[in-house]
Amino acid sequence: MLGLRHALLPALRHGSLDGIGKAAERLLSTSRACSSVLWAQGVSDFPENVYVVDPRTVLSPDKGGKLSSVQLELPQALLKQPPHFELGDADDPMSTWIFGERAEIFQYKFLGSVATQSGWVSILSQEAFRQLNSVGSSGQAPQWDAVRSAAEANDGLLTSASPTQEQPFSFVGQILEAGSAGVYSRQEKGAITGLLIATGEEELQTP
Repeated sequence: MLGLRHALLPALRHGSLDGIGKAAERLLSTSRACSSVLWAQGVSDFPENVYVVDPRTVLSPDKGGKLSSVQLELPQALLKQPPHFELGDADDPMSTWIFGERAEIFQYKFLGSVATQSGWVSILSQEAFRQLNSVGSSGQAPQWDAVRSAAEANDGLLTSASPTQEQPFSFVGQILEAGSAGVYSRQEKGAITGLLIATGEEELQTP
């Protein structure tokens, strides 16, 4: 309010409605510019509660087996850019999805592992997970075969910066030759700056 009064004071003193309008317009333009800068700097990028889970377990519980997941607070900025995929050599068939800048493995903290018996792993928000559970019985949830086909058509990767009911996942990626995936986070000053999802040791089973 003080900024508004300060900006409009010259126009008010001269009693010009046109001057008041122009001053208000300049103030609004400045406000919009400041908001854009703050958004670009990530001020509005609040952490979001997400699940790392086998997508088939969520969409087709009858085929997915027992649900296992890792829950964490993840900055939205990490999900706005496609992750990087790394594949090990013949002696090390590990497949890894990397969100954020790559770091040495000892710089990451192990958060837990999830069963990926479908050969796929995903990230979805807590709200999307809740909605899928509420609509699953009504037949309105997306079909697992459709989600998998979309990911396969895009080299084993499906991402969405703005998930929808038809595609509720922020990320769906293939995990090769393993039935589980380990989830690791990299933190700086208490905030997660990187995420790594890597092949686990359980054998893959796809009934």
